[in-house]
Amino acid sequence: MRYAENRDTMINTTMLVMQIIIVTLTLFSGCVMIITLLSNRKRLFFDPKPLRFPTVTIGVPAYNKASEIEATLNSLLVLDYPHKPEIIVVDDGSTDKTIEIVRKFGNRVKLILMKKNSGRKAVPLNVALKHAKGELFGFIDADTIMDKNALKAMVGYFNNENVAAVMPAMKTLSSKSILERLQRIEYMITILSRKMLTFLNALFITPGCAVFRTNVLRKLGGFDEHDITEDLEIGLRLRKAGWSIENSLNAVVWTDVPSSFRTITRQRVRWYRGMIHNLRKYWGLIGQHNDLGVFVMPFMLLGGVASVLLFCGLMAITIYDAIGKLLIFVFAMILSGWDPSLFGTLSMNSQPNIFVFMSILFIAIFGVNFYFSALASHQSKRKCILDAILFILIYTPLFGFWWILTIIQEIMGSDRVW
Repeated sequence: MRYAENRDTMINTTMLVMQIIIVTLTLFSGCVMIITLLSNRKRLFFDPKPLRFPTVTIGVPAYNKASEIEATLNSLLVLDYPHKPEIIVVDDGSTDKTIEIVRKFGNRVKLILMKKNSGRKAVPLNVALKHAKGELFGFIDADTIMDKNALKAMVGYFNNENVAAVMPAMKTLSSKSILERLQRIEYMITILSRKMLTFLNALFITPGCAVFRTNVLRKLGGFDEHDITEDLEIGLRLRKAGWSIENSLNAVVWTDVPSSFRTITRQRVRWYRGMIHNLRKYWGLIGQHNDLGVFVMPFMLLGGVASVLLFCGLMAITIYDAIGKLLIFVFAMILSGWDPSLFGTLSMNSQPNIFVFMSILFIAIFGVNFYFSALASHQSKRKCILDAILFILIYTPLFGFWWILTIIQEIMGSDRVW
């Protein structure tokens, strides 16, 4: 009996401590987000009017994108912009009909062929950068569609000479499956959080689609061809060099997202391994006297560690608790002569009220974040509320699972594959 009491006390205490850590981090970051949002609410959808319209080159790296690239190029060709952007498609050794489809666009799109697949998106991006004639260099994934007003909404930020890159608001292209719907919630939250980071001058990533000053990119040596998350690496390199990155909520792009658990797991492990690698590479940014060094990067690091600890802890506690209760139940059945009335005793113990309070607080913070995220991304809150609930119950625990796989691959020294 004493063993069971000690076991339950240990389990409750451990879970309570873990819950308090997670909620404390979430509460602090949530409060910062809300304060930042309220302080800048009038600027949320404000984009500076361009003083001039620089020439633009848009690079499209492509590898086996026959089913998506036509829609991508069509969206670029109808962009509402005073100068016709130069569009460069760099085929990275495709084996499907990608090249055939691009050639149908004739001289409206410049096509550059690579003999074999490089295995890194940065390689075709640098090829496009080398041939770019525009003052600004944008890139877009071959499975992403750009709104016709997106480019015009972004270029005004280059009025500020300290701005080296501008990124749009990225939304999911499809939301048919449950996995795609959960990613839609994730992207909604990310849209708002990245805008908040610009108000703190702490944005440090340019994923999927972004526009850069061409001369700055070239001066910094282009994209890192050895990095599996080149969009994160170039963002951190820009910040290290003293440049700022902006974001426009009015510039919308839609991107394809993984539709299978295997695909998204591979994608997230690549992202997280890239994050670990680049945090080590740009460790010196942490602690600098700005919001990026004091708040954003340390909390990004703590968030990853907390996710792993929470997932591992909950799994270990669940297994330990189940085995302990099973052993007690078996011994009790043996000593009682297999009394069937004992079957009702195999149940979970209730958690302390503080545990319930922390859970409610966590959900409340998420609810506030979800509300403003839906507002920022122009999504219907009623249509997304069920997905938001499933996001908390199903999707958020996966972050810990993906982090564990990431750490295992890092420890084993597996090749970093794009």
